[in-house]
Amino acid sequence: MDVHAIVTRLRDLSKDPQNRSAIAKDEASLSGLVLCLGNDDPDIILTSLEALKYLTIYTPNRPFMKNHMGMIPSLQTLSSHENAEIVRAAEEIHNTLVPARAAKQAKNTASPVGAGPSTPSVKGV
Repeated sequence: MDVHAIVTRLRDLSKDPQNRSAIAKDEASLSGLVLCLGNDDPDIILTSLEALKYLTIYTPNRPFMKNHMGMIPSLQTLSSHENAEIVRAAEEIHNTLVPARAAKQAKNTASPVGAGPSTPSVKGV
């Protein structure tokens, strides 16, 4: 079975709400979808993104999908892809997994040293 057939099958299975939890919890399936986000074929990327979108519909899947190795960096990389449909889908999934408020807090904590408010001095030292 080729890669396109596999991601198509996972996408089709993820359309069924009864399959979403099992697919998202299956390490091989989720890792395979994340790995396919780096594929050169836009059809494979889009099919993987469709499957991931269906999986994020089931709210309990979101925490472990968000923490799955490579998920967030792959979605962030795709946000600058030349294909606008890929960009839109990747950003939608990213925003579902990392709501704007959490993303803003993460960005603020990642600011360079000295960029934030100054630390108050301690008297008597």
